This record gives sequence, structure tokens and C-alpha cells, in this order.
Amino acid sequence: MASTSSVRTCYNCGDPNHFARWCPHKTAAATGNLGTGNAPILTLPTPPISLPTLPPPPPPPASQTTVGGVSGNTNGQYTKGSGWFNLNQRMAVLEETVVKMKTWYDLAMANELARKEEEEKLKKAKEEEERRLLDKKEREALNKELHDAMNARLDVVYEAVRGQKQADVSGEEKMEKLLKEIEKLQVAQSEVTNNSGASTSRPSVHDDALLAKMMQEHEDMKRRVALASAANKRAETLEASLRTIKQQQELAMQEVETWKKEALRTGNKRSRLATSSSAQLKIPATPPRKSSNDRPSIDPLQLAQLHTLEVNALKELRLNS
Repeated sequence: MASTSSVRTCYNCGDPNHFARWCPHKTAAATGNLGTGNAPILTLPTPPISLPTLPPPPPPPASQTTVGGVSGNTNGQYTKGSGWFNLNQRMAVLEETVVKMKTWYDLAMANELARKEEEEKLKKAKEEEERRLLDKKEREALNKELHDAMNARLDVVYEAVRGQKQADVSGEEKMEKLLKEIEKLQVAQSEVTNNSGASTSRPSVHDDALLAKMMQEHEDMKRRVALASAANKRAETLEASLRTIKQQQELAMQEVETWKKEALRTGNKRSRLATSSSAQLKIPATPPRKSSNDRPSIDPLQLAQLHTLEVNALKELRLNS
């Protein structure tokens, strides 16, 4: 029984396994149509065009032959050399090319992203370094300004102390010069007395007046030096006492603040201070100020001692309670 399956063959040459589009046997009509549009009109007939003879397609395998002598594939598959095989080959090549291009593009994009990240890191590091250098310059400028200001103040103090010392030294030098001059005059007077045996009344009176004047100047100089040294000692004593009073006052204020915080601490049962809202918001009345003449003069040292005694008494009362 003959096979009833339809086998598609080429419309050009009638052979199976390919279509007319890929037919290797070109007909004269098909080749003639290629040059009809461009052939010039001649008076003589054109010679016949000899077409090259192509080799016939390879014979199909024996397993694919049918009863009628027509070869084909009963499973619907096409062998190597058919149009579908070429199309699959081209598709495979295109897919491989696309995959390679995609891989290259991904690699290029990854490299570009890494390069941008590296540039951002370098830019941030550079900005951080510039900011650090700017802060360092500002600190150096501030330190230099403070150093110059302190040097200027210290120079003023140094000049004042140096001037005072130079004044004291100059006074001592003047006194030494006067003493030396007095000694010289005394030696000269003794030599003159020894040589002449007796001196007239006029030169002796003159020398006595000069000696009395020099002694008076010497006494004045000694008195000035003593006054200056006493004033310096008194100033140093006052400065030391003021320093002590200030330290005692600071200690007293610290103790008062500590006691006040402890007394106002929340949960302190021994505190007798009213911490209600009305008591906190109430503004105490300001007593009228007395004039300075009405106030009695109080020694700061005595005031600081009284304050210290009061603080100690409050501490003892607190410990006893």
C-alpha cells in the first residue's frame, strides 16, 4: 500500500529536501528575468547566454525514500543542507554573538561603575584632606594670635618690672657714687690737714658745707629707697592678701552652692526649703539700699572667716540632724 503522506518538494526542480527559494537549479526563465529590465535594444539578435551547470544535490539516504520514488522525512525533520538547518545555524550564531555582546557590555558597565566609585572615593578623600588642612591652618592662626596677645601682655609686665628694678638699681648706684665721693673728700681733707698742719677757716667752712650737703642728699636717697622698698613690700602683701581672700571666697561660694543643691535635691526629707511653684515664682522684695556712709567698715578677711565659720556650723548641724 502506497504511503499517503504528503512530501513537499521544490516548485522549481521538483526535488525534495529544499524549497524553491534555496534551489540550486536556476531555470532559464529565472535567469532571463534578471537582465530583461537592463538589456539594450539592438538590431542584431543577442547570442544565447550559457549558464554554468551546477552539480546535482546529493541523493537522499535510503531510509527516507518512499514508494513513489520521492524522498523525504516522515518525522517532519529536515537533514543537513536544508533551509531550516541553515536558519537554525544562523540563529545559533546570532544568539552566541548576542550572548558575547551582553557579556562584554556587562563587563564594561561593571568596570565603569568600579571606576566611578574609585573616582568618588578619591574625590571624597581629597575633600577631606583639604578640609583637614584648612582646619589646621585656622587652628595655627588662632594659636599664633593668642600667643602674640599673651606675649604682648607679658612684655608689658616685664617692662614694668624691669623699669622698677632699673629704678632701684639706679638709686643704689647713685648712693654708692655718693659714698665713694664722700670717702674721696674725706681722704683728700685728711691729706690736706696732714700736709699743712692746719687749714684756714674759709676752706674748712666750704668743705663742711659741701660735706653737709652731700650727707643730706645721701640721707634723702636712703629715705627714698626705704620708702620705695616699703611700698613694694606693702603692695606684695596686699596682692597676697587679695589672692587669699579671693580663693577663700571661691571656696565659700562652692560650698554654698553644694549645700544649696543638696538642700534642694528631690527626695531630701531633711530639707526645710519650700520648693513649691508659688515659692519658686515669687519675686522677693528688694530691700532699700543704704548709703555707704551708714554701712560700717568691715574687714574682708574677717568677713571671709565669718562666712567660713557659718558654713562649718551649717555642716555640723546637718551631720547632727
